[in-house]
Amino acid sequence: MSPWHPWPATTSGAHQRIFQLVAGLAQRHRVTLVTPLYAGEADAPDDPLIDLCTRVVRVPDSVPGSAAAPASDTQRSAAHTLKGLLVSPLPSSARRRYEMLLRVLRQLRRTCRFDAVWVERTFTAELVRQAGFDRIIVDVDDIASIAMKRHLTHYADTHPRIERLMLMAERLKVSSYERRLPRRYAHLIVCKDADRKFFGNHASCVHVVPNGATPYPASDGRGEDRATILFVGNLAHFPNVDAVGFFWSAIMPEIERLHAGARFVVAGRSVPPALQALHDGQSCIVTGPVPDLAPIYATASLVVVPMRLGSGTRIKVLEALARGKAMVSTSIGIEGLDLRPGVDVVVADEPAAFAQACTRLLGDREARRQLGRTARVRMLDRYGWDTVAEAADRVVHLAARSSGNGRGPA
Repeated sequence: MSPWHPWPATTSGAHQRIFQLVAGLAQRHRVTLVTPLYAGEADAPDDPLIDLCTRVVRVPDSVPGSAAAPASDTQRSAAHTLKGLLVSPLPSSARRRYEMLLRVLRQLRRTCRFDAVWVERTFTAELVRQAGFDRIIVDVDDIASIAMKRHLTHYADTHPRIERLMLMAERLKVSSYERRLPRRYAHLIVCKDADRKFFGNHASCVHVVPNGATPYPASDGRGEDRATILFVGNLAHFPNVDAVGFFWSAIMPEIERLHAGARFVVAGRSVPPALQALHDGQSCIVTGPVPDLAPIYATASLVVVPMRLGSGTRIKVLEALARGKAMVSTSIGIEGLDLRPGVDVVVADEPAAFAQACTRLLGDREARRQLGRTARVRMLDRYGWDTVAEAADRVVHLAARSSGNGRGPA
């Protein structure tokens, strides 16, 4: 039985990773799922996880989810940031305390024995430690300090000077905490080898479990509109908002000059007002969430990933390539993915080069088809959910064989 399961088009990439990992592990182990994400994202009675998991424990929706944007601290007030810098050695992203979740975890610790505990994000890992669990595997997913550094590089001037200095200090605190993670937890999970190298001499307990994508049927190209360029992403995630704004303001004008009638389609949930204002129904179409992305992908001639912010690896890249779509991306957009520039995806970082690459592909159907075909083969070979599940399973076995957490109170 394949470990991957289809999920609604409105499910974010981060949540898809969680769901697919749970589904894969549940076919090999007896899994108890505890997550606030589940109540908000997959509450249907026929959800496959209900049948796959031994037990599902829903924490009330009042408990925030774990997929906060890595650079979210840059949007907090200066007073809040200053307080956070002074009250604890932990960064604010790691010291969130949700009493309801902590009570649930402590009750499970008293009543059940688990061979290993897989935890999404560091703030949840800190709660799991407080609840008394050992054999903890922490799925770091993104290196938050890298995301924060990129955010400050592009948006430093939007903050008053004193606030900017405090945000820089918070980033250093986050980086210091992240580098100490191998001394706090016996096993860490990252999405790419570059993130493993971030931990330097302590990387022996850091394991790469990449992101994956569902093996969708390949696009045959017959329904493509040669003028349509597509971006898909969760627009509650600020790096995606930045990518859309960057493309529209710095890249799209040149494309429109070179390719008359070009159209930019943005599909994703949680559209902020600033992006909704771009919608004119002609040159820019902002759809919001859609029940099925397949028709939108089928219509688009080209998928773009003009990312400048964030970290980790991007499921939206793998999802588009799994459908056989031609793609133009920045270097950051495909970082950590084993893709060949010019063979699987066209890479351009400067606006003019990005616009020229898009224009060339819009005018060359055969080049688009070739790019999409080779990328799809590459993606399915390296990033199928079955491969991801096998990598996760190896780490679970390592943790289960260990005598305990194996780490002190660093």
